[in-house]
Amino acid sequence: MKILKISLVVIFSTILWVFVSLSRDYFSTFEIPIQVKNVPKGYAVGFISNNKVSITVKGQGWMLAPFSFGQKNKYAVSIPNKKGLIKLNVRNDLEKNIWIPSNIQVVQITPETIDLRVEKIIKKKVKIVPDISLEFDDSYGLTTPVNIIPNKIVISGPRSFIKRIDTIKTEFKEFNNLDRDYFGSIELKKIPNIVFAHNFVNIKFDVQKIVENTYIDIPVEVKNVPPKQELVLVPNKIEVILRGGINLLSKLKSSDIKAWVNFSQAVKDTLGTIKPEIIYPKNFEFLSSNPERLSYTIKQY
Repeated sequence: MKILKISLVVIFSTILWVFVSLSRDYFSTFEIPIQVKNVPKGYAVGFISNNKVSITVKGQGWMLAPFSFGQKNKYAVSIPNKKGLIKLNVRNDLEKNIWIPSNIQVVQITPETIDLRVEKIIKKKVKIVPDISLEFDDSYGLTTPVNIIPNKIVISGPRSFIKRIDTIKTEFKEFNNLDRDYFGSIELKKIPNIVFAHNFVNIKFDVQKIVENTYIDIPVEVKNVPPKQELVLVPNKIEVILRGGINLLSKLKSSDIKAWVNFSQAVKDTLGTIKPEIIYPKNFEFLSSNPERLSYTIKQY
């Protein structure tokens, strides 16, 4: 019982102390974001000298408590019906911010004036760039480029902002231990004062087990041979080793791979051998050819 009485006394004393403390006058300074109102239709605020104002107020503690404990407000300023560069006196809009109680004295607002530019809203179509990190499981890899659907987006905003933007990034995302194809959505990274036609896009990429395969008897074509001359290659067929996704390699044929040399290579050669150019479908990696260089003989008729 004695402990209970002591506890009640402590609680009552604490409440009384808090009440007395909050009844006193205090000075406090808060930083509040600026909200621009009455922007003409079809226009937006581009440049603004300050996005926030610092407000110093005086009042009883219990009136200031909501500000101290995270009350979220914005300091609204209204612009006249005009475009271009405008200078505003921030204090002139004090009475319009009714969230500031009348029994709180506003001692100071910093800055007292701000400069802003009201610009025409324009639209532009820009490319979307994925901002991703891919980590694959052992012996797996990417077999096609990362595909963003759609890969372009229409954005709108103040002219000075839009003119500087050529690409939009996605939010950064990590993909780990990949061993299969992926298809899903990803959010676009927001840009202040810019409106997107949509906020999400689809992302798709193919992942397969990476293997090597050898393609034999690839004929080497000779190009740009002058009249009455012939370039004889030894050998005139080669092997080509490619690396790629197992499903893609299984569908690739020797006839899909091309090899050729130019007659001028032999004319300019000082080593006695020339190296063929190897052409193969995209999404594969060239490893080597056998032989790498070819002997040749130039014949004239």
